[in-house]
Amino acid sequence: QEKWLSFVDYLFTAIFSVELLCRIAAQEWLFLIGKDRMWNVLDLFLVGLAFCGFGLEAFNMDLKMVRLLRLMRMLRTFRLIRLLGCSSFFRNLRLMLLAVIESSVPLLWAFLILSFLIFMFAVIFQEAVASYTVRAPSDDQFVSHMELFFNSMPMTMLTLFMAISGGVSWWEVCQLLLEVHTGYCCLFVLYISVMFLAVLNVITGTFVNEAVEVAHKDRDLRSQSEAARQRTSLRQLQQLFAEIDKTGTGSIRLVEFEESLLREDVRAMLFNLDLDVSDTAMFFKLLDVEGTQKVDIEEFVMGCMRIKGMAKVVDVDTL
Repeated sequence: QEKWLSFVDYLFTAIFSVELLCRIAAQEWLFLIGKDRMWNVLDLFLVGLAFCGFGLEAFNMDLKMVRLLRLMRMLRTFRLIRLLGCSSFFRNLRLMLLAVIESSVPLLWAFLILSFLIFMFAVIFQEAVASYTVRAPSDDQFVSHMELFFNSMPMTMLTLFMAISGGVSWWEVCQLLLEVHTGYCCLFVLYISVMFLAVLNVITGTFVNEAVEVAHKDRDLRSQSEAARQRTSLRQLQQLFAEIDKTGTGSIRLVEFEESLLREDVRAMLFNLDLDVSDTAMFFKLLDVEGTQKVDIEEFVMGCMRIKGMAKVVDVDTL
C-alpha cells in the first residue's frame, strides 16, 4: 500500500511539474508579473516542496519533515477557490462565502450588542439568585438547580445565551426565577421577548442586507445573474413561440399573432416578459426585420430580446 501511494504521489507531482513548465514556457515573464502571479508562485512553491520531500526521502532523512512537506502540498487545493468565480454552478456558494466575509464587521458589532444585553440581565439575575440561595433553607430543592445555572457570572451569561439559542429550555430557567420572585420571572420573559422579537431579527436582517449588497456589488455574481436571466428569458420566449405557432409550421404571421393575443395565457406570458404589445402591428413589424410578413422562431426570440433591451434603455433615459 505504501508503494502504491508513493507511485501516485510521483505521478501527480510529475503531472503538476509538466503543467507548471508548460505555463512558464507559454507565459514567460507574465508567469511572475501577470494577474495570476500569486497562484503561479504558490504552484511553484508547492512543486518545489514536492521535490524537496522526494530528496529527503531518498536520503532517508527525518520522516516527520517529509510528512510535513506532504501536508503543505495540500495547499494546492486552495486553487479550487478560483472555480467560484468561473462557474455559475458555484454562484450560491460564492455568494454565501462573500456574505460571510463582508459580514465580519457587523458580526462583531452584533456579538458586542448581544454580550452587553446578556451581561446587563445577567447582573440582575445573578444578584437575585445569590440573595435567594443565601436565605433558602438547606432542604430547598431548587437551590441545586440555581447553583447549576447561576453559580457565577460567566455561567449566568451562558445560561441566558443558551435560553435564546436552544441550548436549554427557557422555561426551566423561568421556573427557577419564579421561585425567587414573580418579578424576575416577568423580567426574564421580557429578556426572551426582546432577544427573539427585536435583537435577533435585526441581526438577521442586517446579514441578509449584507448578502444582497454583496450580490449587487460583485461583478462576477452580477454577470452570472444576468446570464441566468437571459437563459430564462430565451426559454420562455421559445415556449411562447410554440404557444403562438399552433400549426407547427415554424413561423407565425400577423393574423396568427393577433389571434393568439386573445388568449389569456399568451397575454400573461408577454406580461411576465415585460413586452408591451399594445400596438400589435408595430410590434410584429419590429420582429419581422426581413419584411417577409412572417417570423420564424429565431427572429421572434431575438426580436423580443432586442425590444426588451430597447425598453430598458428608454426607461433609463426617462429616469
